[in-house]
Amino acid sequence: MDDLVRYKTMPVWNAETLPSAFQRMHNTQEGTWAQLKVLNGSLVFTFMTAEGLEIEPRTFTPSEPPPLIAPRQWHRIVSYSPDMECQLSFYCTPEAYAAKSLRLEP
Repeated sequence: MDDLVRYKTMPVWNAETLPSAFQRMHNTQEGTWAQLKVLNGSLVFTFMTAEGLEIEPRTFTPSEPPPLIAPRQWHRIVSYSPDMECQLSFYCTPEAYAAKSLRLEP
């Protein structure tokens, strides 16, 4: 992650405001990495196969953060505690920063 730059940070979400799309299987665009930060409480997160099989769901907390999500890697949030708060940031290579931060990509 040392050679990636952050180009977008989403608002802080909690158990009531987390978009439901994040609980369904999804992935990031080509050239986009994502980092989910758990600010409070806990959540269960899993990477998935393209066929929808969960790969070792794990519980994450502020002291046990989720790993960096690679481009096109399928994943979802399985569940979360009532006091959960989290924030999602997106990263790219320095060469792609202008296009991504200005939303010039298709």
